[in-house]
Formats: sequence, C-alpha cells, structure tokens
Amino acid sequence: MAKRISKILIAALILGYVLFAALLVAGMLIARQSIVPKLSSSQSQADWNAWRAEAARQDGTHGPVQRAVPKSPEPPMLVLLRDYFPACVLGLLLPLSALYAVIAWMICGIMRQQDEPNIPRLGKHGL
Repeated sequence: MAKRISKILIAALILGYVLFAALLVAGMLIARQSIVPKLSSSQSQADWNAWRAEAARQDGTHGPVQRAVPKSPEPPMLVLLRDYFPACVLGLLLPLSALYAVIAWMICGIMRQQDEPNIPRLGKHGL
C-alpha cells in the first residue's frame, strides 16, 4: 500500500511540475505578446527619447542626484522581452524549478515518515 501511495504521489508531483512549468511559460508568452507591440509603437519610442533627454538634463546641478543617460536607444523592457526572451524564461524557470523540487522532496519525506510506524517521534516527553 505504501509503495502505491508513493508512486501516486510522485506521479502527482511530476504532473504538478509539468503544469506549473507550462503555466509559467504560457504566462511569459502572453505577457510578451501584449508588451512588445505596445513598446514597439512610435509613441512609446517618443516617450523613451523624452525620458532620455530629461535624464541628460539632470546633470546634478539642479538637483541632488546626477542621472546617468541610458545608452539604449530603445526601452529596456522591449529589448529584454524581444531579444533576450529565452534567457528570461530560463532565468525564471531554473530557480522556481529548484524551489519546486525542494518542496516536493519535503512532501515525499513527510509522506514517507507517515508510512513508517517504527520511527520514533518527538512527543510530550521528547527523545
């Protein structure tokens, strides 16, 4: 019975991970499809150029902080989602996969501990 439960649990955790990863990638693709066209517009480019010009005027003489002028001629979010999208997905998927693996490992350990009746547990009197 315990082996059957653990096989079901492992199958459920694997299926959960596949669904989790698919939702994450789909969410990133949906966000990319809505953000990239908006940031590719001429109005967005004009706003970015105006912000760069304003940052160039803030040289520290009229305020407490000197701004550095961004070197990119395009909005950084556009460049990130258009040119570096696979790296963004991988950079999000790797740490979240590691977190999922740790949580799954803990769940398996908890379930395995409940299946073994001879393991001493901390009770009212301790060990």
